[in-house]
Amino acid sequence: MQTVNSNELRAELLMLSKYSHRLNLDENQPFERWVDIVERGIRHQQHIWQQVIGRDLNDKELSELHELRQGQLDKKIALAGRTYNLGGLPISESKPETQFNCWYDSLKTVHDAVDMFYLLLCGGGVTSVIERGMSGFQQPIKLEIIRTQRTNKGGNQNNIETFENEVWTIKVGDSAEGWAKFLGKLLAHVYPAKKLIVDFSELRPAGIVLSQFRWISNGDQQLTDATVKIVEILNGSVARSLSKINILDVVTLVGGVLATRRAAQMEGMAFHDPEIDDFITAKSNENVIEHPNRYNSNNTIMCYTKPNMKWVAELLDYGTTNDAPAIMNMAAAKRRNEACEGVNPCGEAIYSNCNLGEINATNITSISEANRLGYLLARALYRQTCPPFSDGILQKHWDRDLKSTRQIGVGLTNIVPSNLRAAPLREIYRNVVIGGGSMAHELGTPVPQGNTVVKPSGTMTKVMGGGAEGSHHPLAKYIFNNVNFRVDDPILEVLKNAGYKIINHPNKHDTVLVTFPISNVNHAYKFKDIGNGVMIDAESVIDQLDRYLFLLRHWADQNVSMTVLYRKDEIPDIVAWLDKYWDEYISVAFMQRFEDYSEAKDRFGYMPQVPVNKVDFSEYLNSIRDIDIDKLYNQNVSADTEECSGGSCPVN
Repeated sequence: MQTVNSNELRAELLMLSKYSHRLNLDENQPFERWVDIVERGIRHQQHIWQQVIGRDLNDKELSELHELRQGQLDKKIALAGRTYNLGGLPISESKPETQFNCWYDSLKTVHDAVDMFYLLLCGGGVTSVIERGMSGFQQPIKLEIIRTQRTNKGGNQNNIETFENEVWTIKVGDSAEGWAKFLGKLLAHVYPAKKLIVDFSELRPAGIVLSQFRWISNGDQQLTDATVKIVEILNGSVARSLSKINILDVVTLVGGVLATRRAAQMEGMAFHDPEIDDFITAKSNENVIEHPNRYNSNNTIMCYTKPNMKWVAELLDYGTTNDAPAIMNMAAAKRRNEACEGVNPCGEAIYSNCNLGEINATNITSISEANRLGYLLARALYRQTCPPFSDGILQKHWDRDLKSTRQIGVGLTNIVPSNLRAAPLREIYRNVVIGGGSMAHELGTPVPQGNTVVKPSGTMTKVMGGGAEGSHHPLAKYIFNNVNFRVDDPILEVLKNAGYKIINHPNKHDTVLVTFPISNVNHAYKFKDIGNGVMIDAESVIDQLDRYLFLLRHWADQNVSMTVLYRKDEIPDIVAWLDKYWDEYISVAFMQRFEDYSEAKDRFGYMPQVPVNKVDFSEYLNSIRDIDIDKLYNQNVSADTEECSGGSCPVN
């Protein structure tokens, strides 16, 4: 029997839930292990490389893939989580957009809304820079919904639409394309109807595995709920343009209908917009109760000129009691990418797509090794830009933009304990640039316009063994990490029998929380005792912001995703720092630091990470019994870290 500790078990469960499929997609086979997942990703890399050069790989090229494979098996580097999830499956060939982490675009037309929903359904996170351009119904419409009664998959995948005797009927197809186009039909509302019948009878029920994506269907309940709300919005703006807050509600409503694979969302709005005050308060405590869909989005205010620092202070003060938007310096972003119109949901990519991988700094043995692995990773990410988006859904500008920018994003994680200095960071960066450029030269295509980022890395750092996620310092020396699982997940019985604490999720009826005891012990970490032996992150807000600026100067040629934790009495320090470094700053998420976690629980219902003292940690750890790791690979697992949810890319 192979057993693992709590950190390792959390890594195995997240790997299973996020990336693993049944071997050979055979429901009678066990789930893939890390070596199988990596191998599938390598097969994907080999396929797209051979596809673009039109021949089999030679020995030198196969040797490069062998190095790339070994770096992942040693958990020194990682490809995109999307590649581990779907790479090497048939859908990665038919829908190459499934291999990209995130996207952003302006949302003005019905076509933009279809693209947004489709990319979410394909598993990517999406930022929508909201513009006016859509309107409510021509006249009030009465809605009737026909729910699915199916007991299995097999329904028609295409939409069927009719209009007769002032009755408009849409039978929704059982596919990502069908759902995305259904939203487009709702928002286009081309018929002068008095009644709308939405027929979901072709949709598969909840609990069925999606054959292409391998996720678990949620059935039609969430889509039904979203449809009712969207029709209410369209009926509330008869013969008028939808407000930007209306559009925000539409896109966050459809963001909540996804299968068990949740994706991140962000909505952006310019500082000078007439609706900015409503945007700032869109996720106030009261508004989120009335509009819980808004919880799905990380909102950002896009500043094209330097804002008044008094206004910044007021926004930060508001953020100590409500969920406030992030602040983005668009002028600084445009100096790095003149075509920039926004940022991805987690804030690190300033191009229209996120094509990301990362280096695990604490597992690297030397700078020369980091140089080589950064070079290989850049080449792998570049190859991912080659397949065309030609599935007939996305507008043509997505493929055109990708082929002109060839954006890649090599990231770093475990930065704090690695203590990397400026010179080695710049050396690794140069090798990343050389790697992407060499692949471009071999293929005769443009060099990447963006090369490096720091992403949140909440999931991947855990999968690679834990530590300090992305650019962040661990929240505390000892924590109880609450991880989401579906209530019907068979693995829960295994965890319960081993003594893991399992409680109902306070905000999701179909979800429970499993508590994992996690320790963060490293000489590079700075903790302080806040009483009763609880040791929490001792970094000041300026420590965090200075690390952000250091990484922006010496590593990231795009941006650094960082959630900066602050106390109310640190607001003057933040304002002074932003005033001084505004020309370099691009964007971070500011989030209130809680030293009293009962206050945090009252505000959010629960916290993904709860600091505890060593006594409580050890008592819980010692009460947990060993788990046979082999049993995990014969179960269904649906763990979720809630990375990038709730408005600020929390450190999970």
